[in-house]
Amino acid sequence: VAFDVLSARPLRLTATLADYDRTGQRLTVRSPRPLRGGGAIVYGPGGAVIARVAGTVVDERTLVLTWDAQGREVVKVDVEATDTWGQRGGLFLSPWWYAIPHEDVVFASGSAEVAATEAPKLERSWEEIRRVLDLYGPVVEIRLFVAGYTDTVGDAASNQALSERRARALAAWFRQRGFQGPVAYQGFGESVLAVPTGDGVDEAANRRAVYLLAAEVPPVSVDVPRA
Repeated sequence: VAFDVLSARPLRLTATLADYDRTGQRLTVRSPRPLRGGGAIVYGPGGAVIARVAGTVVDERTLVLTWDAQGREVVKVDVEATDTWGQRGGLFLSPWWYAIPHEDVVFASGSAEVAATEAPKLERSWEEIRRVLDLYGPVVEIRLFVAGYTDTVGDAASNQALSERRARALAAWFRQRGFQGPVAYQGFGESVLAVPTGDGVDEAANRRAVYLLAAEVPPVSVDVPRA
């Protein structure tokens, strides 16, 4: 008796937010070996199915998916593909993130402590976070990202460290308040000024934070200049 034996690693598809064209409603997925075909289900808020689409295989190892969301918000794209050996692989990408509108907490100069008088501002932000969790939580695992910033009083190194401590203090507040998903924080010091100033200027508008809810790590932007 003679027979062929195939030994292969699982088919692991890859895609990042950089592969997603939000305007063109197009996602490019890559495979480590030649593909036979594939498709995707596109979901909106609440888990509603926006589209079911078949992809186009380009240069054997690239699957291109396009759809028409008809103005609806895309929350998750669930992809499945089959290689030329008949093995299946899948992935999902969530090209969604949401910046929480909020009133900035005022920190004392050089301090990272959240004063009790500032708590009502965070409570209002928490209500908005809960609203978003109720709407998008059934579709994707939502993570909270907190970015902190300072004004130009003090040197750049100390301001970087201070912004880290402030971002951490805010992240800890939301965790203690009840946010159960993953929480990440990052400080950007005086590198992203909301109001351009010279060095050593006490500008309250620059002592701020940004709260982002997302399922994937948010892309680099004006407010988040590095990963």
